[in-house]
Amino acid sequence: MSLNSLTKLLVLLLLPLLFTAVSCNKPTEPPSANSNKIKEYLWTETKLIQPQGKGVVPTAIWGSAPDDVWAVGWNTSWQGEIFHYDGNEWKNVTPEIPFNDIYNDIFGFSKNNIYVAGYSYWIQPNSNILLSSMILHYDGTNWSINLNDSTGQGYLNKIHGNSKNNIWAVGGNGAVYNFNGGAWLRKPFPDSLDCHSVFGMPNNQVYLTYEYNDHQINGLLIEHFGEYVNDMIYTKDTCTITIKNGEMVGYKFGYKAMWGVANDRLISVGPWYWKFNGTDWSLIYSTTYPLNDIKGITWNDIYGVGDHGRIIYFNGSNWTYIGNYGSTIVDFKAVMPFEKAIYILGYYQGDAWIIKGEVIN
Repeated sequence: MSLNSLTKLLVLLLLPLLFTAVSCNKPTEPPSANSNKIKEYLWTETKLIQPQGKGVVPTAIWGSAPDDVWAVGWNTSWQGEIFHYDGNEWKNVTPEIPFNDIYNDIFGFSKNNIYVAGYSYWIQPNSNILLSSMILHYDGTNWSINLNDSTGQGYLNKIHGNSKNNIWAVGGNGAVYNFNGGAWLRKPFPDSLDCHSVFGMPNNQVYLTYEYNDHQINGLLIEHFGEYVNDMIYTKDTCTITIKNGEMVGYKFGYKAMWGVANDRLISVGPWYWKFNGTDWSLIYSTTYPLNDIKGITWNDIYGVGDHGRIIYFNGSNWTYIGNYGSTIVDFKAVMPFEKAIYILGYYQGDAWIIKGEVIN
């Protein structure tokens, strides 16, 4: 493999871990945990083990129930890994898929209808790297290849849907796919754009965050938020990111993850937290360290996680920090909450960890 090809592959693999810029506003921390009544938890940690002893870089977590939770990532040999929790223990259940693959996201609707999105890659004799957008499907018994599209050199970052017949997967080099209940269809989208996140609303609205895949225009990073309608992308907001005092500043909305219940109750994170009212974004608060993921049980029961052990909770009235990890160097990459338990996927010293919080009050 040439140095140039190796560099390209490393950029694809490490971009989710390295791109943790912060905004330009003065950090405003949420209230302390003692300022309002919140849930109390018993916290435990479990290291996710790869059979060959390699480290695991975590990317996403999802579950249908507290005793049916899945986590994905990739190991230090650049191969995808899948883990499952059955209520008793975490096991590595990576299928024997016959190609090099990377798993970036997981989402499902039940214990027998789960999707993993990422990409496969081939290194040719001339050291060129070919990419293929890839989706796996789990039917409750087996994993199978649901999509393997080598056209367009695409790769997938995120997957989400509002029903089993309307699922969206997005990624780099214009990779945007929609599952209509029968097949995955590649949708019209400029090859010059890379999508970071996607969220399908209950009313079938589909929101995306994206940027040009050369990452800079006239030396500036331009981030976009838009809605995909009738095979067209409608940009609703744009922000220009610049460097000020060594930090990337200028974000108006989060690019890493979105979650919501209606088009006027949508939230996004990365690096901080914003709320969309159907027309405009507003900054709710900022944190010292970037946030990476956010999910809710209801609009009044929302969890976000981020670097340096950040766990934030919204109870319908206030945001507050929870947990005992705020002073640690562990970085939390993804979260999956339930009414009586919360599962957090973390990265610490080259390994993936599950932080589980069980409600005790």
